[in-house]
Amino acid sequence: RMRVLHYDLSDLAAFGGVHYDTMRDHIRRSPWTWPKEEREGVCEALGLKPIQTVEGAPTEDYRA
Repeated sequence: RMRVLHYDLSDLAAFGGVHYDTMRDHIRRSPWTWPKEEREGVCEALGLKPIQTVEGAPTEDYRA
């Protein structure tokens, strides 16, 4: 999505309100580990809506 929108890491850093070096570190990790405000700024700029969900396993398929 970055390439399609012609953004680079310095753009993402600005959207997230962080230094370029911080974004270089962030981009190597899951966005869920980023501070919330930084993740939301980048996702908004990229047109993404972050949704984190957990789905329960059916009881008949669950093995303890």
